[in-house]
Amino acid sequence: VVVQTEEIQAWVREELGIESEIIANPIDFNYLNDPSVQPLPKNNRKKMLGVGRLARQKGFDLLINAFAELAADFTDWDLVICGEGPERRPLEALIRQHGLEDRISLVGVVDDVRPYYRSADLFVLSSRYEGNSNALF
Repeated sequence: VVVQTEEIQAWVREELGIESEIIANPIDFNYLNDPSVQPLPKNNRKKMLGVGRLARQKGFDLLINAFAELAADFTDWDLVICGEGPERRPLEALIRQHGLEDRISLVGVVDDVRPYYRSADLFVLSSRYEGNSNALF
């Protein structure tokens, strides 16, 4: 069994009676608090953020469909997805199908994702399945 923290390792040992190995999330938890990193401009709109490879596993199609169902009721929200992958074209088509090209952005790979996290009002982990999620820290 592989876990991410000492706290989870202790729980696994105590509650399940098995040993585990720690493979920590490589992200420093002070990562987002770096005062030199500025959030993106807000432009008076709320931002929902998804981060990950554009692959079926990550469930961005589910996220886009869910956003589309709520978009008419939450007109001041936009969805931003950081990442690249084989599902880009189908996701772009899905965004067009919903007529949300002005509200949903697939920004691709970014060198520093911290400004996106810092400017987000809501982070969504839409994955169908995950091991140890590095986007959720």
